[in-house]
Amino acid sequence: MSGIQESFRGSTILVTGATGFLGQLMVEKLLRTCSNLDMIYVLVRPKKGKNEEDRLKQIFDGHLFEPLKKLRPDFLSKVRLICGDCRNPCLGLSAEDVNLLKQKLNFIFHIAATVRFDQHIHTAYDINVGATVDLIQIAKEAQNLKAFVHISTAYSNCPRKVIDECFYEPSMRWRELRQLVDSLDDESLSALTPLIIDKWPNTYSFTKCLAEDAIRDLGKDLPIAIVRPSVVVSTAKEPLSNWINNVYGAGGVAAGAAVGLIRVMRADEKNVMDIVPADYVINSSIAAAWEVTSSRPSDPIILNYVSSTQRPITFGQYMKDLKCTMYVPALFCMWYYFLTLESQRLVYNVYSFFLHTIPALIADFIAVVLRKQPRLIKGYMKVHKFIDVIAYFAVQEWSFNNNNVQTLWKKLSEEDKKLFNFDISGLEWDVFLFHMLRGVRLYTIGETFETLEKAKAHYFRLKVIHFSVVYAVQLLLLWTTYQLLKYTYSIL
Repeated sequence: MSGIQESFRGSTILVTGATGFLGQLMVEKLLRTCSNLDMIYVLVRPKKGKNEEDRLKQIFDGHLFEPLKKLRPDFLSKVRLICGDCRNPCLGLSAEDVNLLKQKLNFIFHIAATVRFDQHIHTAYDINVGATVDLIQIAKEAQNLKAFVHISTAYSNCPRKVIDECFYEPSMRWRELRQLVDSLDDESLSALTPLIIDKWPNTYSFTKCLAEDAIRDLGKDLPIAIVRPSVVVSTAKEPLSNWINNVYGAGGVAAGAAVGLIRVMRADEKNVMDIVPADYVINSSIAAAWEVTSSRPSDPIILNYVSSTQRPITFGQYMKDLKCTMYVPALFCMWYYFLTLESQRLVYNVYSFFLHTIPALIADFIAVVLRKQPRLIKGYMKVHKFIDVIAYFAVQEWSFNNNNVQTLWKKLSEEDKKLFNFDISGLEWDVFLFHMLRGVRLYTIGETFETLEKAKAHYFRLKVIHFSVVYAVQLLLLWTTYQLLKYTYSIL
């Protein structure tokens, strides 16, 4: 047993957000590496017509848990479902479950959050702040709590350009926002949202900031660690190389560009793109729980888990490396890969009109003629909204301090460093991104590599069409310029 594994011996753990991207990885990692734990309680809510049991079964039947099934076929004996909903008071838990958690809990990994940047501020408060407050109250009454790990975001204080591993004073305290959401209707809150969030770009980053404010206010004398990851992308190595199950953030850009849907993006190619592998985030969070258990700090410890400090990569390099991996295309590709990065809004809008809107209009017109459903214009409305949302983080840079992360890494034994690797300084981005695009193809787009040869032939045809169009447009522009010059010369 390594030091970290020993700290979880016989322990009972609560994981919120267990059906989400990071939550699934946390549950899998704990079950796979800390097999001596007693029980993991997973908080699950019904969603889209599926009850809690069906959602949990769907997750365990997925790709992610295949290695665990081979290693520990009986792993489900250490998982217990708790029905709840972070949108409701006291996380929607029954009185019996609350009492059970207070008696049994040793570790809490609070991962649940709404990651929708445009979420209504009332809902964002309930999930990101209110649930955190309620969980702290449960933690205070837990009889044998060893560690409470809260997953925040590196951009919780994004109005600042330099962000250290410490608390900052928000523009509004969490109690003040609670008074507003309790006293105003949703329509009034919507109208006031720009004033409420102040310099924050969206309700997500603002409420994550206030969740930290609530922890500082209520979490005194509790063994708490706050982990602030930057932009989380696919896994690097475990349990599967480059597993990802969503199209948010950098993963969405990679997927959209890979299939030829996104051709221009508002970003500065010289800026650092602060991305971190999901499994490294999970490993650092588990190590943070071990650190809190070992040192019992009087105040919460904060870890900025970022790549920009030790292993930076720019937007330009990210896109360049992705382009080099396009010899593993998908049959789903709509067009040949080409992506333009433009930081200026006006120039971006011009590019977007010619590279997105006009092709979409032409494609939808052809669809109507062929009596098919036109979809591209509606699709690009979503794409443009997505690009606008992430533009705030793509045209700016931040300077992060991650001394606590580096210190924690040095404290680990050699065995724990192998089991719970989160050393971002040793990551090779070109290798990682090569595998990341394969992961996007397999896990997000849903194409196995049995179709690779057909996909390559399809992609070659798209390449021929792409360059044919490019050269045709260039010739048309040259001819038009020639005719204009000829006409101008004739009238002089």
